[in-house]
Amino acid sequence: MKLKQSLLLAGVSQAVAAGMLMASSPVSAAQLYNFSYSGTGINATGTLTLGDPGTDPGSFLITGMTGERNGVAISSLLPVGSYPTGPDTVPNDNLFFPNQDIKLTFAGLSFQTVDGNKYNPYYDSAVSSYRECNTPTCAAEDPKLTFSSTAVPEPASVLGLLAFGALGATLKGKKKLAAQKAEA
Repeated sequence: MKLKQSLLLAGVSQAVAAGMLMASSPVSAAQLYNFSYSGTGINATGTLTLGDPGTDPGSFLITGMTGERNGVAISSLLPVGSYPTGPDTVPNDNLFFPNQDIKLTFAGLSFQTVDGNKYNPYYDSAVSSYRECNTPTCAAEDPKLTFSSTAVPEPASVLGLLAFGALGATLKGKKKLAAQKAEA
């Protein structure tokens, strides 16, 4: 009876391990990056979702954004080319460069908070600093920012490690069963 229970447990462990291995290999997965930026009177944090490669080499299109700015929740990422809209402004391109020191372009990314305000963090190479525009016509007075980002580990990677652990436990259990069977 004990042998049957051990064999059943080993089979279940193998099935769980196989399932986890399959789950750890998605066909395509979005890349996630935690971000934060701050300046005088400004503090924003959240997560960016990157989709397909962007129009510039090394860039990816930001397809989603969550988080908050000064404690107000971000409600949506604004469509490419939609903000700012003034005559002397460059509308957002929502491009992100994960493997470069400078993560945003001069066009930047644009989002809206739940209170209806719109914001456009961008990189201004003329002053070697990030800035944030929060009016339809950005200006040289836009506040300077510090901007940082880090990749979010893929859940699939964690599942893969768990699967290998389960597989190892299964193999160890099988060896123990074989040893017990040989002694009997």
